[in-house]
Amino acid sequence: MPDRGRRFRRDSDGSDGPRPIDMGVQRVMRHLQAPDVAVVQTLFSDWEGCVGELIATHSRPIGVADGTLEIEVDEPAWASELAWMTDDLLARISSYLNSAEITEISIKIKR
Repeated sequence: MPDRGRRFRRDSDGSDGPRPIDMGVQRVMRHLQAPDVAVVQTLFSDWEGCVGELIATHSRPIGVADGTLEIEVDEPAWASELAWMTDDLLARISSYLNSAEITEISIKIKR
């Protein structure tokens, strides 16, 4: 079969074979200046572990962009509460994730 001009880029280790998909996702995330895949995955899969049971009962993460974690809350009172707790939440999340990639929090009320 003739070569149709396909070019494969070798990895830094010199290999040109298949790569795990998470390597590609990680590269795209870095290019977009997004947090590490493991950070985002942990935020979404273990929200209660990050912020505690009470807060997790009334909120959920809905997005991460440019270091800002977007949180949705179920009532306006919780939006106010979390706004007052922003520094504490950032410290909890940073400690739990062992990462300082989340630097701001944005709070939205569920409609």
